[in-house]
Amino acid sequence: MTEFAPQVHPISRLEKRIVSIDCRGNLEGSSTISGAPSVVEVSTAHLTIADIQVSTTSLMINDQTVPAGKAIQFTVDARGPSVKRLWAYAIQVTFDSNTGERIAGGIRLKTD
Repeated sequence: MTEFAPQVHPISRLEKRIVSIDCRGNLEGSSTISGAPSVVEVSTAHLTIADIQVSTTSLMINDQTVPAGKAIQFTVDARGPSVKRLWAYAIQVTFDSNTGERIAGGIRLKTD
């Protein structure tokens, strides 16, 4: 079962934007994300997710500096005709660490 972060991130139904996820809480010590992470909308097929990548430089996420290799970024396009107002979308994120762990979690996006 996927554990979802407690925050619900807002997104406008008119937006295409980059989402950044700080994965430090799921990684042990100096571990980093390896390989290609998977990011999938699991509640519907209304959003378009693309450009999934592991951070290659430090990023500012929620006013904290997240080192390279410890964050996942992707674009979400919520401009489709099927995107619903005031709808919460579940996004599942799965990735491997350089120590051989497979880690799964998720976030929620809520449209305006």
